[in-house]
Amino acid sequence: RFDGNPINLRDPDAESIRARTDLAADSEAPIFSLAAVVPDASAAASLATELAPLPTVARVVTTASLVPDDMEDKLFVLEDLGLALGSTLRGIEASESDPARMLAELEALADTLSREPQLSAARQTALVAIGQWLDSHRSAGAESEDPVAQTLETDLLGNLVDRVGRLERGLGAEAFERDDLPDELLSRWVNAAGAELVEIVPSEDLNDAEASARFVAAVRSVAPNATGLPVVYEEAAATVTRAFSFALAYAFVIVSLLLIVFMRSVRDAVLVLVPIVFAAVLTAGLSVLLGLPLNFANIIALPLLVGVGVDSGIHMVHRMRTEPPTDGDVIHTSTSRAVLMSALTTVASFGNLAFSEHLGMASMGQLLTIGMAMSVLAILGLLPALMRFTRAAA
Repeated sequence: RFDGNPINLRDPDAESIRARTDLAADSEAPIFSLAAVVPDASAAASLATELAPLPTVARVVTTASLVPDDMEDKLFVLEDLGLALGSTLRGIEASESDPARMLAELEALADTLSREPQLSAARQTALVAIGQWLDSHRSAGAESEDPVAQTLETDLLGNLVDRVGRLERGLGAEAFERDDLPDELLSRWVNAAGAELVEIVPSEDLNDAEASARFVAAVRSVAPNATGLPVVYEEAAATVTRAFSFALAYAFVIVSLLLIVFMRSVRDAVLVLVPIVFAAVLTAGLSVLLGLPLNFANIIALPLLVGVGVDSGIHMVHRMRTEPPTDGDVIHTSTSRAVLMSALTTVASFGNLAFSEHLGMASMGQLLTIGMAMSVLAILGLLPALMRFTRAAA
């Protein structure tokens, strides 16, 4: 199979990659969402109606989605909340930092929690966290105690006033329509010609290649012009695999013609090529067994293996033609030993790439190592047997 996600070529333990993976697994983050452009609002509503029932689609977002449903009922709820909380939210201001007081209150809280006979899971977690922080605070030293306490206070309360202010303003919400949306927001969904954007959010984690393929196929069956990262990855993978399929075919054909021209024998050219085909089959099988998919980096190894692998076969066939061994087995000659030593140095050279921190480079080293090892196995194991068989038949 071909892994068309270029992110999989990066270090999965890198902080940025872990964050991106987590965001992609959360349908609230539109990293892998698809987008389609339709002529107007009615077309957007019609497309959303067709896409929403698809099992691979979590939701469809249009300009109509930006206006809440049941607005009147929600405003009544906000009004009730405003009556209950409104007076308590006014006039809240940040107080002056007091690390000593905060430390005393944390110690008192930890003492209170520790005396309770049975703690809930949440309170147990809080008690452990407070205890760990107090231990680190005490071990920080007298000069560092206040800065450590101030850092915790900032983490806990730094944006509290702003959050309370936003909550208070939210309680004063009013009814609005689509035309009341701010231009800054509306311009992201409607262009100057009136065409509208439709965003299609996946229901599955598209870090999985099969889930991504299902999502793209389902959406494009309804909206053929939908695009986004999953489509880009899929089309890029198709383009690369098609290009390298041609490259592999060209390499094989050109190498075959050169062998026929310079060896002046179709039979000898076939003898050189058969082990390469056999090695290719073994390499493909092992890559599946070892879970090593093709990707944008290691696919370059395929035509390279044809050119490099054929070299050893030429030496073996040439030795058999010009200076055949007395027992008729080329495996007992110095040529076979030279081929083995040369191939092992090549395998070792490519094998170094397998230890690269870049996963794409490492996968290329792994595939080249497997391919070259299989080529050596085929040339030293299969080719001598083929040459004995053809000589006996002749």
